Amino acid sequence: MPNLNRLLTALLLLTPLAGAQDVRDPTTPLASGVAGSVNEEPRLQSILRRASDKLAIINGEPVREGDSLPALAGAVVEKINADHVLLRRGDTRELLYIYYTYQTVRP
Repeated sequence: MPNLNRLLTALLLLTPLAGAQDVRDPTTPLASGVAGSVNEEPRLQSILRRASDKLAIINGEPVREGDSLPALAGAVVEKINADHVLLRRGDTRELLYIYYTYQTVRP
């Protein structure tokens, strides 16, 4: 009986360790979907503007003017406008536009 008590005590003490594995947050985007490798193509997904604040979503990352994007070789957000964003990578400047797609639906 003392051996059974020791075994049960050991199992009870080790049980919390069995479930202590790293658990992935299910809301975190998969690595292949958002910010992946350095030098990936920039994709402007959204622009949010208020009177005092401007925010753009580029490759799934929220950015403001002056922010750096390490996944885009350190590109810097220079300007956020109503329909486009100006990026600077070294001496090169790039304009990113939101492309709207639509379909004509016929009855």
